[in-house]
Amino acid sequence: FLQRKLKPYADNLKHVVKDTKEYVTGLRDLNAAIDDFSDVHSINLDVENMYPSISHEFGLRNVMKELLEMGMEPDEVDMVIAGCKLMLKNCYAKFDGDIYHVDDGGSMGPRFMPGYTDIAMVRFDKL
Repeated sequence: FLQRKLKPYADNLKHVVKDTKEYVTGLRDLNAAIDDFSDVHSINLDVENMYPSISHEFGLRNVMKELLEMGMEPDEVDMVIAGCKLMLKNCYAKFDGDIYHVDDGGSMGPRFMPGYTDIAMVRFDKL
């Protein structure tokens, strides 16, 4: 449910490059469109351990703001945020054979996490 709600919004983000192929294709297209690269700069940022690094407060606040700004109905946003809260409170990670409860942040397993983290980080990317 959450993945289906978040994915269309996450897929339309300008700040997110999905994979290396998309990045290389974008550079090729840029090269074809620009004659003078003297004023062109590329900045790439990567968040180490992104899912567990995004606190629940930061992620939920930013996802709520972004979804509202992108046109999701307020009642639907409330439902999505409630679902995200429930999922985030029940995130677990396996490390070295042991299973741990993730107190703040997320884990790699839940299907909604890619869209959730992409949307949450948009506010950071806009800085």
